[in-house]
Amino acid sequence: MNVNEMVVLIVIVSCLAGVTNRFIKLRYSRTENDEQDEATTDRLADLENRIQILEKIVTDDKRDLEQEINDL
Repeated sequence: MNVNEMVVLIVIVSCLAGVTNRFIKLRYSRTENDEQDEATTDRLADLENRIQILEKIVTDDKRDLEQEINDL
């Protein structure tokens, strides 16, 4: 094996190592994003429930307040 073949072999091995490293990082980041997406979805559902409760309170209070004002 001469020097030129050795240089080409080193370049090929380096490129394959880089591609493998990038693939592993991409796979890890996808798993992490999926977990964050689930947490975000759960948090969003909780916030939507809270908003519905607050809307109900606000609308109920307005009706009661209007009735009290009319009763006076």
